[in-house]
Amino acid sequence: MSLLLKNELRVRMGAQGCEAEVWRAGWPRRPAAEVRVRGADGALLEQALDALLDQGQALPRKATICVGDEFLYFAVLPAEGSWQHAQAQARACFADSLGDDELLVTLQLSPDGGQWLAVAVDAALVDGWRQTLAAQGVTLSELRPGLFEDLWQWQLAWPLEDALIVLMRDQGVMCLGVLSGAVHSIVWERCDVSQPELWCARVQACLERLSADREDSDPGSTVPVILVPEHEEEAAALQMLSPMLGWQVLARDVAQR
Repeated sequence: MSLLLKNELRVRMGAQGCEAEVWRAGWPRRPAAEVRVRGADGALLEQALDALLDQGQALPRKATICVGDEFLYFAVLPAEGSWQHAQAQARACFADSLGDDELLVTLQLSPDGGQWLAVAVDAALVDGWRQTLAAQGVTLSELRPGLFEDLWQWQLAWPLEDALIVLMRDQGVMCLGVLSGAVHSIVWERCDVSQPELWCARVQACLERLSADREDSDPGSTVPVILVPEHEEEAAALQMLSPMLGWQVLARDVAQR
């Protein structure tokens, strides 16, 4: 828990859901108010703000948005040179793969410190969120990729050897391949997560590709799979499924949100 100097509106945007929390200045242990709206009509943020207002909440003047992986593009780059050089490399990488669309690009060192994790998001999408907030007198002060947010929350559990880390999302699974403690690959698999046979098959395919890229490892050893639920209610269902698959479920540390 840390001192919060000003009131904050914290939003987590997904393709099928939006969570919004009002945090008051001081030493808060939990949000003063929180709402979650579901749907796919493109007005989730507006609905979440309306729900907070309906509760009689005064919206803070500043907001941060944690952006779901389904809105983002990813790349892994070597951690060489300055941050400015890496930023230019990331922009060139996304321009080559996605064309000349207007993108906002950021990057962060991987937990092992050996690679840059580069992220891009459609600028028009962010502008829409910014305008929705501005209509209520709220300024967007920070964007945070959901992947970075989750890695930060459970960084102490980062594997030192090989692993496949699977972050559950509304519209698919984000698979991070780790070899010898270093990020090897980032793969977004869009699929229906309500059908375990579908997303498990995608995870298994990622696991087989990662296993094929291992070097100097025991041929008989297996790569551990770590499932990270996005919501607490997901954890129970995954705990029931994981013994059959031999996969581990890691609960998210919601205390740091």
